[in-house]
Amino acid sequence: MNSIPQKLARRTLPKTPGVYIILNGVNHHMYVGSTVNLYTRYSQHVNELSRGKHHNEHLQRAYDRYGSDVFAFCVVDHLPDASKLVEREQLFMDLICPEYNMNPTAERNSPPSNIGRKHTPEHRANNAASRRASNAVKLQSNPDALKQEPEWITPRVEAARETNLGRKMTPDVKTRILTTRKVNNEAKREANPDAFKKSPEEIARSNATRAARRKADPTYGTTKGHVMSDKQKADLSSAHTGKKLSPASIAKREAAKRANRLAKQQELQPPLF
Repeated sequence: MNSIPQKLARRTLPKTPGVYIILNGVNHHMYVGSTVNLYTRYSQHVNELSRGKHHNEHLQRAYDRYGSDVFAFCVVDHLPDASKLVEREQLFMDLICPEYNMNPTAERNSPPSNIGRKHTPEHRANNAASRRASNAVKLQSNPDALKQEPEWITPRVEAARETNLGRKMTPDVKTRILTTRKVNNEAKREANPDAFKKSPEEIARSNATRAARRKADPTYGTTKGHVMSDKQKADLSSAHTGKKLSPASIAKREAAKRANRLAKQQELQPPLF
């Protein structure tokens, strides 16, 4: 049984089909639902209820009245696939007669059902384009239309951080993320050449932060005492192989070499007296 406000409990839920209930511990009223992914559905309920935008008005009013601590998310049936989800959900609805369900039947989404449906790449691209166009219209009328409320941003960020903690991404996922990031950054630079240029205030704050950390720890920001592994050395070597330095970088490197040679010469010189 997972309490609604306990975001970390989401990690214990499987990403498999199942039937669940949301129980009000005060009056013992219930909501019965089914999903192809228990893990994701729990997150959706928490998100919508905390934002006050749940699709079920009865459940949302109860949540607002009693608070999050009295509700619990309980999985009552695990299924190997989604073929009998509606049938099993209807069975539990008939047994329990849940007070929060607005529809007494388990039929969801007018036929054909969307359970387990996978959208084609073209469909996903069309949906994404529609969302971007809709967001652009909203931003034109109100620049703050898409800003999220701070009181529920932090819990969502914390929940996402805890969920992904320790998770290792596959090379394919890493490549897709890097490719998407590069494309987005190039688009931003084309629209605004100074998109990634820091303001004087940001530079001053960064310098002050580094100075404070360096004062607390003299080795901060340096590689002094750090021993690289063979893999790190190989990665650095491959990353710099064939890389051409700009004239400014070459000049800085030569200046650093001259300064180091001069410092060594001064250390080797015998004292005058």
